[in-house]
Amino acid sequence: MHPSLEPELAAGAPPAGLFVRDAGNFVPTDAARGPWDPTALHGGPVAALAAHVAEAAAPEGMEPARLTLELWSAVPLLPLAVSVEQVRPGRRVAVSEVRLRRAGDPAGRVLARGLVQWVRKGGGPAEPPPLRGPWDAVTAQRRPEEIREVAPRWNTPGFHTIGADLRFATGSFRTLGPAFVWIRLRSAVVAGEPTTPFARAVAAADFGNGVSPELGVDAWSYVNPDLSVHLARLPAGEWVGLDAATLVTGNGRGIAESVLYDLDGPIGRAVQGLLVEPTGGNGIPPVAEAAVASDAARAVDATRGIDAAPCADAARGTTAAPAEGAD
Repeated sequence: MHPSLEPELAAGAPPAGLFVRDAGNFVPTDAARGPWDPTALHGGPVAALAAHVAEAAAPEGMEPARLTLELWSAVPLLPLAVSVEQVRPGRRVAVSEVRLRRAGDPAGRVLARGLVQWVRKGGGPAEPPPLRGPWDAVTAQRRPEEIREVAPRWNTPGFHTIGADLRFATGSFRTLGPAFVWIRLRSAVVAGEPTTPFARAVAAADFGNGVSPELGVDAWSYVNPDLSVHLARLPAGEWVGLDAATLVTGNGRGIAESVLYDLDGPIGRAVQGLLVEPTGGNGIPPVAEAAVASDAARAVDATRGIDAAPCADAARGTTAAPAEGAD
């Protein structure tokens, strides 16, 4: 995601879930929408859905320790088919692969792939060693209940506005540079189904590049085609903290890195690779804008005229006017 230059509270209550389960597929709601294009999803809900589906098929006696998500294409605001397969069995370490496709796509094109690493529960020291270095940064930060909520508003609601509650202890959407932000989900990942700590962590982790930009969104985009989240333990409670910083080089690439926390202390680390490009003045790189438009057009054609916005509205039981420029 990218930061807003004019933060204000988004109107409207969030849907019951980022996704609604329907006939074995997952229908995105407005709360899963991304900021780059109204027909595409934010990476956080995609990561959370991958975690949700993987955990439903978790190996017995194991818990998730890592998610590596590869976003191979813009994930449209259309029904998604999600599959999971254990690709590396083991007694101490195992790996599952999750694949997201557009439901009904005859070509079965993979839009995103996630690898979830599982580790056997237990076996650590009864008294962990003391925190050292960057891991104790949370002790100096304000708690989320002490911070006034300020959410950005884009032209359309999305994960960054109605799907998640962001509270900055340092930094802001108006400023460049590192930030510490507390994040909690406003909606369940899947409506009517429990949201796990693992899903909360990976959903929040995708905000790292958006909350710690080093370049202004008026001239640059910095989309992340991947996300890797390593967890030493699962978060307790609904809040996940990100101590985020971004590195941008002169070759069109960058890295956003976040130390992850809950209210009790550090839980892990997230890294995003960044594709850094000049924009066409609208916050969307011209090449990416054309690719998203092409993907959306193919998706609409293949689903016989089902448009992304009405599809999400149907999941919430409402109807809205199509987005400007939608087919």
